[in-house]
Amino acid sequence: RGEWAAMQTLWRIRRVRPGAVAAGLAVGGAVAAVATPESGQNGALARAMRASVTAARLGTLYSWASMRAPQKSESAFSADAALKADRSRLQTAHEKGAAWVRRTCELNGGVYVKLGQMLAQLDHLLPLVYIDALRPLLDACPAQTWDTVRKVIAAESPRLLAEADIQPKPVATASLAQVHRATLKEDGAQIAIKIQHDGLKKHSMWDIRVIQGLLMVGARWFELLRNMEWLGEELESSLRDELDFTLEAQNCAACAQNLSASDTTRGKVVAPVVAKQYSTSNLLVMSWENGVAVDDVAGIRQLGLKPSDVSKLLCYALAEQIFVHGHVHCDPHAANVRVRRRDDSPTEPQLVLLDHGLYRRLDPGLRLQYANLWQAIARGDRDDIYQFAKSLGVSGEHNVKMLAMMLTLRPWDIIEMDRTVHNTDSAVHSLVRGADEISDDVRKRVQDFVLENNRSIGEVLNAVPRELLLLFKTSDCVRAIERRLGANWSWLEVTARVSARVVADHERLMAHQRVESASSSSWWSLSHLTSRATLFMISTRLAIERAVLEVRLALFSAISSASAQPSVPESSQLETETSIQAA
Repeated sequence: RGEWAAMQTLWRIRRVRPGAVAAGLAVGGAVAAVATPESGQNGALARAMRASVTAARLGTLYSWASMRAPQKSESAFSADAALKADRSRLQTAHEKGAAWVRRTCELNGGVYVKLGQMLAQLDHLLPLVYIDALRPLLDACPAQTWDTVRKVIAAESPRLLAEADIQPKPVATASLAQVHRATLKEDGAQIAIKIQHDGLKKHSMWDIRVIQGLLMVGARWFELLRNMEWLGEELESSLRDELDFTLEAQNCAACAQNLSASDTTRGKVVAPVVAKQYSTSNLLVMSWENGVAVDDVAGIRQLGLKPSDVSKLLCYALAEQIFVHGHVHCDPHAANVRVRRRDDSPTEPQLVLLDHGLYRRLDPGLRLQYANLWQAIARGDRDDIYQFAKSLGVSGEHNVKMLAMMLTLRPWDIIEMDRTVHNTDSAVHSLVRGADEISDDVRKRVQDFVLENNRSIGEVLNAVPRELLLLFKTSDCVRAIERRLGANWSWLEVTARVSARVVADHERLMAHQRVESASSSSWWSLSHLTSRATLFMISTRLAIERAVLEVRLALFSAISSASAQPSVPESSQLETETSIQAA
């Protein structure tokens, strides 16, 4: 009964006829469709009407799924039977709705594919049926013809067309652009040409307005959509950045500089070199970078590399972007990361980060608050989790729990650690072991909590700084990659280490500043001696805390690795993983 009540809450619909829901959604799309004079160009009106029809069908589908719920009897057997029927009916609605949404995104293309990709990574909000149905949009996008692409290149960079031999068939196609390989005639250098889809920039804002209109109208009836109105705003903000290739070129250069400045990633993680002489706001020319996909386990092993090393290196690169540099790649899914051997050390991996269109900058204060929150989560310290969540604008028990679960994709009872009840190592081990894989049981427990507390989702998303919304996406991308690599818990391990280092460095800096402020006094003055003693105690405490953290992480890494070892030979394991990849 509680589960059905939760499902009813999530899919709550105002008591109106299904026809009213459908009419409202259709009218919302139609109003958006006539709001712009460009609506009749480039198929924009057709896309709007197709989206409106799909929205109306969804409204009718879920209206009937909710209204046809049978009355529950006092009999436990009857109640169980009714619950099963309700769940079956809702599951059928999910399957139909997910198929309709995916088909609409594929037919409309461009911005709608981008929307589908964003939805595919909201597994803390949407039913898993939608996630599974929309995930193929991350890789399969329609390409434009070579004639169209050639016209774009001729208009944007005639010099490139004259000085390079360009392969007509694209090597990759995304929602906003496609990539062609080429060879410079002068020196034979291999380059990659990223061409924005023709007409996309001109009509993208109109498509966004239609989507925002449908979300706004749908939120009047559906509780879930009321918690997702922010998605339209985030889509608009992201596209504004991603459609400006000059900004992507700047992000790529800044990323390369930050990577080379860190001992952890210098020479181990790189970014392409942009050819500015050929690039424009709609066309980006870069060095061609070889490598296998970051989630290609068989390919990585054929290179003589360890998937676990690849996973850990990726986690360090992105964790340092978040906590150290404050310049974060927010779309690091598997298609945007390549792996190859290092030239100077063939047994070690080198990663290539691609597609630098979507970044977010984090100011130092936000980075420190976020690092403190992650440290509290790593310790399982409920009081500190509440304190640092509040510093990020999130308050209230349910909202804090929701934020912690969205960051870790773990149920709250695994995250929380009451030192008076639980053993510290046992609780942390549970958190780590929960990362072995996002099992169906764990994912179901997370979604059950979402169902029961869905009202707090919108409050959390509206409360946190907007930059954190895309950090959720970054974390989800990394976790998806490490699961495919069988790396178990690299992201939690690395996040714990890097956030601990940032917090410790901040405390040490504050202590040094206090010492410097007292440096005007003589060496033997009370204020100077007190400051020196304080600095020594802080440094000692930080060293002990770091040592304890490293011992615990090493212990849990060994336990997790041992428990993850299969009982089958290496060849069978590789064959199994390859089969999983193919599936």
